[in-house]
Amino acid sequence: MQVYRLLGTLNTQLQRQLLVGALLSCGWELTFSDEDDDALKHKNIQLNIEGEGCILLDASFKGKPEDISSLLDCLDMHPIHYSLDLFGDSARLVRRFIK
Repeated sequence: MQVYRLLGTLNTQLQRQLLVGALLSCGWELTFSDEDDDALKHKNIQLNIEGEGCILLDASFKGKPEDISSLLDCLDMHPIHYSLDLFGDSARLVRRFIK
């Protein structure tokens, strides 16, 4: 199994706490929360989100690139635009997701 890292931004009118609520309804678990950022977990994926409006997203997981589809499926159900890059070994770009 390979370690992957997903980095990018989410542009949305949703407040970050509403986004966190949407992720929780998709099966994510909240592991940390404060006024500036939140950390969530789903299966083997650790996700950190920070900010409002233009939200920074940082996720890491060990597995296959397809493992990130649960996050993308949940984001696609909401009015969110994103630009996310999935990196593998040695910062090699594996996939780019844009909506």
